[in-house]
Amino acid sequence: MHVTELRHPDDAPHSEEGRARLRRGVHTVRMENRFRHKDGSWRWIYWTLTVEEGLIYVIGRHVTAEKEAAEALRRAEEQLRQAQKMEAIGPLTGGIAHDFNNLLTGILGSLELLEARVRQGRIGEVERYVTSAKTAADRAAALTHRLLAFARRQPLAPAPLDVNKLLASMEDLLRRTIGEAVAMEFSPAAELWLTFCDRNQLETVLLNLAINARDAMPEGGKLAIGTRNAPVDEVAAPFLDLKPGEYVCLTVADTGTGMTPEVMARAFDPFFTTKPLGQGTGLGLSMVYGFAKQSGGHVRIDSAPGKGATVELYLPRHAGTLEEACDLRDAKATAGPADLPLPLRGNRTAEARAPGGMHAQLSGPLAGEGRGGGIQQVKAGSATVLVIEDEPAVRELVLDMLAELGYGALEAGDGAAALKILRSGERVDLLLTDLGRPGMNGRALADAARELRPDLKVLFITGYAENASIARGFLGPGMAMVTKPFPIAALAARIRAMIGG
Repeated sequence: MHVTELRHPDDAPHSEEGRARLRRGVHTVRMENRFRHKDGSWRWIYWTLTVEEGLIYVIGRHVTAEKEAAEALRRAEEQLRQAQKMEAIGPLTGGIAHDFNNLLTGILGSLELLEARVRQGRIGEVERYVTSAKTAADRAAALTHRLLAFARRQPLAPAPLDVNKLLASMEDLLRRTIGEAVAMEFSPAAELWLTFCDRNQLETVLLNLAINARDAMPEGGKLAIGTRNAPVDEVAAPFLDLKPGEYVCLTVADTGTGMTPEVMARAFDPFFTTKPLGQGTGLGLSMVYGFAKQSGGHVRIDSAPGKGATVELYLPRHAGTLEEACDLRDAKATAGPADLPLPLRGNRTAEARAPGGMHAQLSGPLAGEGRGGGIQQVKAGSATVLVIEDEPAVRELVLDMLAELGYGALEAGDGAAALKILRSGERVDLLLTDLGRPGMNGRALADAARELRPDLKVLFITGYAENASIARGFLGPGMAMVTKPFPIAALAARIRAMIGG
């Protein structure tokens, strides 16, 4: 019987490759494969092969027990990881359900009372219930935004940024936020490098960190905010959980109560908080962590009980100049999620109408394609917007807004209908499309539309974005992005900025 008849068939390729390496001049080769035992089972052998004077010398060591132990350990570790995942999911889902149930109670309760007051004719109390429902909805939108930040799925609008200038612009806001009992000092580094991140999100991060520091100093104290250039070499990179490179470091330090090692280990967990019930959602630091990771950086905490806490936020360096940064920001004209923190309101199914109640159907080759076909002109105006949105409530809301602004509007239910409009010669000044649409996604549609009309301006709407949406170059000149939920006034301002009027 030849030795290969005892070898496991699946191990033949790498076994033969080991012999071939010897023939190519490699002096010593080590490999593992399985051989059939006399009882029919397979046993693992660890081989060391070497060549001497034309002969192959082979030493084999039986390692089946070691392999089985390693496999058992792997299965045990996988089971432990799965158990840890389930343990983490419990508090996460429980926290989400708890917070959203509270918010939905405020919304539904306010609407129920509003309905009752309208039925009773007590119109004077309507505004109070509307305000209450809007406030709860705004808080729900903020919660969703923080969850997306923790999951690193929030749509970002990164751009080159001077962090020192950002701090200077926020100084008054920060001083008002932390109050007179806390002294605050800034230590901006001279000749600080530019970084590349979402300005609005960094403002939110800094505000969150300042509020946390203030809450850790109930009797007053000192808050120090500084910046520095931070080159990270291969030795420091694993310790900082960063790739080797150049970073801008933003430091927020307080003289507050500090954290125990146990609290510090869980500080970035979602819904973990040491604050009293009702005084925090436990998502502030998890949002900071998600933003840092999504931006290509990292965040770390150094603290001890009674000795305050220092948070260091590392963001990647941008190698360009400030002048180039301004040019890039002007060209992209992007909209960050912090511009648009409020939820959509209403669930309208009525047809969009122009001011004064007039409603015009499209004539010519597109006539007859009503709401089922997804194409309709709302009003002829000084500019026309083509709206592609698969969510009916959002689409109706946008059409109503465009009519009130005096813009003409065309709507399309899918990419094919939108391209048909663009080929028809109809006037279109702005393409407004959902980014994460089924079928042809928003970016693919925008690319196809630009082939037909190279100068067409594009505004993306999205409630969720994968990493591609924050990559450099995703938004080209004449493109911008807004995120759901958003206030109608913010969307209107973005449209006016892009097409005028």
